[in-house]
Amino acid sequence: MKTKQPFEGFYRLHPSTIGRLDTLSMDLRAQMVFIKMCLNADFTTGCYIGCADSVADKLSHNEITVKVARSILVELEERGLIRRLRNEATRGNYRIALDGYEVTMGANKERCVCVAKSGSGLWGDV
Repeated sequence: MKTKQPFEGFYRLHPSTIGRLDTLSMDLRAQMVFIKMCLNADFTTGCYIGCADSVADKLSHNEITVKVARSILVELEERGLIRRLRNEATRGNYRIALDGYEVTMGANKERCVCVAKSGSGLWGDV
């Protein structure tokens, strides 16, 4: 039986994702960007709203360029840590699903984002 969480609206990353961050040979900047995206994600969906520009500007405080931010997003997507949910015809911010993010509020409360799932069903049971 699952225990109820004492409060809603806080960030919690699934332990398996933390383990994957340790085992993947990734640049520390990419790990930092992933963790900061998790800290700024929507508690009800497990998605970060942004793009390479916002990653370079807001998350890294201009320590990385937009070009480097794009390559980091590609690397994170190739390694299965994020899935970019964007329309190819639009520009600007889009939703980025974060693998292993445990939703703590809303309809998907106590579910975990799984970017490997196809379609709109991103959530699996914790």
